[in-house]
Amino acid sequence: MVQSAAQEQAEPRVTTIKALLHTSRAALRADAAEAAGLPNALYTDPAALALERTRIFHANWLAVGHAADLPNPGDQVPVTAAGLPIVLVRGRDGALRAFHNVCGHRGLKLVDVPCQGKPTLLCPYHGWAYDLTGALRATPDFGGYGQRTAPGFDPAAHALRRVPLAEAFGGLLFVNLSGTAPPFVDWAAPLLERWRAYDFATLRHAASETCTVAANWKLVMENYHECYHCGPSHPEFSVLHALSRPGNRSLSPDTDPETGLADVEAWGPAADGCETARVMRSPLSEGCLTGSRDGKPLAPPMGRGGASWNGQCVFGELGMTSAFLAYADHGVLYR
Repeated sequence: MVQSAAQEQAEPRVTTIKALLHTSRAALRADAAEAAGLPNALYTDPAALALERTRIFHANWLAVGHAADLPNPGDQVPVTAAGLPIVLVRGRDGALRAFHNVCGHRGLKLVDVPCQGKPTLLCPYHGWAYDLTGALRATPDFGGYGQRTAPGFDPAAHALRRVPLAEAFGGLLFVNLSGTAPPFVDWAAPLLERWRAYDFATLRHAASETCTVAANWKLVMENYHECYHCGPSHPEFSVLHALSRPGNRSLSPDTDPETGLADVEAWGPAADGCETARVMRSPLSEGCLTGSRDGKPLAPPMGRGGASWNGQCVFGELGMTSAFLAYADHGVLYR
């Protein structure tokens, strides 16, 4: 096998990155007086990011959108998952599918902006057309002027590359880029169990915001996962959430998954440090019903069977890069 110079240079760096990860585990898990963060190289070396793409981003299920954004056959929504262009499509049969948003001919992006009711995915470069199942249906002039195909060319072998897609929580859409992740219902079991009291099908997309952070992704996630900074840095959050006050951070036995105000945490399914899902229930401050600025309702409650204003919020995390926060009347997705 012939390797490029870049590949030959990258392999030793990947080996070094793996060694750094191995030796850092003890320091990460040590008591506070002896603990240390990750080495700088794990935040700055491109080889570290390449390894993370393979081991984390591509191997897990990633949140990419909501089914309500594609209500009708022919609706198409381009998204980005771990830096790769993906297109979500509603088929004529009503089924949702995800494909790599790349024409198989010269690699041009097929769909740049959301569109509605289109019968095909049309490449803007040479006019190759794919139907809503990903099958290649037209290759105009490919065999010469007026010739729709070329000798020996099999359109069936050049369909769009399908990406595994899962729908959960009333319409949230997830993709798995590697195609090797466990079934979503197994992978996200703790969250599916904790959130069964919510009727997410009643939700509709209200707003989106994109934030550009000049930092490695792990620093962003580290900041999100710890609430040590919540009191000083986020007073508006701390007024509403009991979690932000140290005395309320202890975990209690989970006696009832649908009611109660004690902090409850669940992990799974993997060995310590490699869990695919985490879910935690936490109380709001006294008198607060939801996560609005003043704690007052924003919309009708989305609980099943009459479950409503129970004074709690549920945090959920999937695969390290998708995070959720559910209140009685609305939810937030971070990805």
